[in-house]
Amino acid sequence: MRSISGQGRSGRRSRRLAVTVGLAGVAVVLVLASPGTSQASVHVLTGIRTSKIAAESLGPDAALDSAPTPPATVSDPTDSSSQPDRIAEPDLPGTGPSVGVPVPAGWTSTVDQVQSGVLLRDYVVTRPIDAGPGPLPLLVVLHGHGMTPAGVAKVTGFLSMVGKAVVVFPAGYGQSWDAGGCCGMARTAGIDDVSFLTTVVHDVLAAVPGTSAQDVYLAGFSNGGRMAYRMACADPSLFAGVAAVEAVPVPACAPSRPVSIAIVAYQDDPFLSISAPEPLRVVRGMIEPRVDDIVAQWRQIDGCVGSPTVTQMGTAVNSIWSGCHDQTRVQYTLYAGGAHRWPQGDGTTPSASQLIWSFLR
Repeated sequence: MRSISGQGRSGRRSRRLAVTVGLAGVAVVLVLASPGTSQASVHVLTGIRTSKIAAESLGPDAALDSAPTPPATVSDPTDSSSQPDRIAEPDLPGTGPSVGVPVPAGWTSTVDQVQSGVLLRDYVVTRPIDAGPGPLPLLVVLHGHGMTPAGVAKVTGFLSMVGKAVVVFPAGYGQSWDAGGCCGMARTAGIDDVSFLTTVVHDVLAAVPGTSAQDVYLAGFSNGGRMAYRMACADPSLFAGVAAVEAVPVPACAPSRPVSIAIVAYQDDPFLSISAPEPLRVVRGMIEPRVDDIVAQWRQIDGCVGSPTVTQMGTAVNSIWSGCHDQTRVQYTLYAGGAHRWPQGDGTTPSASQLIWSFLR
């Protein structure tokens, strides 16, 4: 850690902590709630304690991109031949405190907060120190259930590939998002994550010089991917494109206008059904659609016609439909093998992050 500075803020953005990391390392950030927000401070501190416990149990060298051990698959006893498999969505490993993201040399990381309902919510803004003149694209990245902003920053590796861009990592309530049908503490508490994320986007556009409202993108993993679907449906005009990795929307939704989307999955993800005749999954009591069906649904939403451009890229098959309304596109990347994790790629196979950023930009 090179420096930590804080300054008071008025209005919704009531406190800001700037953390600049010039070398690889973990930035430890202490979050202080503003006066009159005692309930919010309790929730924030609870999140930090939960994250520390998870990190200590995993050990300092826990691999964030390794797949969690899936729970046993239990068929519905009423009809094991026709009922969907019932499984629990995994809790993914977190890392470090619930806020703060280590950044590459030449980047700066700022922890900021917004008032969302009765809660004071955290998000992390990262950007190059010398970004030059705008416009700068804005990428919002949502972590999975049980993860942290630092965890999803590490597994995605976006900061090392986006170039001159602003990348924002919001922190979910209890390391989770209320994506409509799930998940975790956010769903149980009925947290309005749509309002929170909308406020974050508007605040960053207003506060960070050079950011472009025409180049706002959203990417999410697992529970965060579900939330990406929900945001695309709730306000498709907010994003120029979205990406959902290892996730399907629960419940299904449809935006009021076309929006470009990139959908990424592993063929052998134990928590997803890819195509028929694979049985449907029931995750946390919700019947999940198959990934292929969501791709077909989104092609219909965007009014895509014609056949896709299909490219074999190592162990991934990448399909892009370009003949869609309002110049939108649909990309579907299916990786062979794998598990429930963010695809990292290899010497011959591009990572999910590379394909997503190339598609969105």
